[in-house]
Amino acid sequence: MTKSRAEYQREYRERKKKKDPNYLNSERIRAKGNRVSISKTSKREQSAIRHRNKEYSKRYRAKLKIKSTLNKPIKPGIDLRTSSNSIKTMPRKSKSDNVTTENDSKAQFQKKKSGQKKKV
Repeated sequence: MTKSRAEYQREYRERKKKKDPNYLNSERIRAKGNRVSISKTSKREQSAIRHRNKEYSKRYRAKLKIKSTLNKPIKPGIDLRTSSNSIKTMPRKSKSDNVTTENDSKAQFQKKKSGQKKKV
C-alpha cells in the first residue's frame, strides 16, 4: 500500500529530529523569519492583508456557527416520529384578539415631533 504525502512528511520530520536535536528550534526560527510585520508593508498591501484576514475570519465564524447549531439539543416541539419532521405549532389566536382600534393604529405610526434636541 502506498503512503500519503502526510505520512512521508511525518516520517521525514521524525528522521530529522533523531538526526539533529536542534532541528525544531532551527525550523521555528526559519519559519518566523518568513513573516513580515504589517507595519513594514505599503498601505495597499496592508489593506489586502486585512481584507484577506477578514474573509478568513468570516468563513471561520460561519463554520463555528454551523458546528454549534449541529451540536445543540433538539428543541421541544419538534416531533421526530412524523415522516415530515414537522414542527408542532401553537394554537392560533382568534380574529377578535387581533382587532385594534383606530387610535391604536395611529399611535403606532405617529411621526416624531421635531424640535430642540436635548444636550447630553
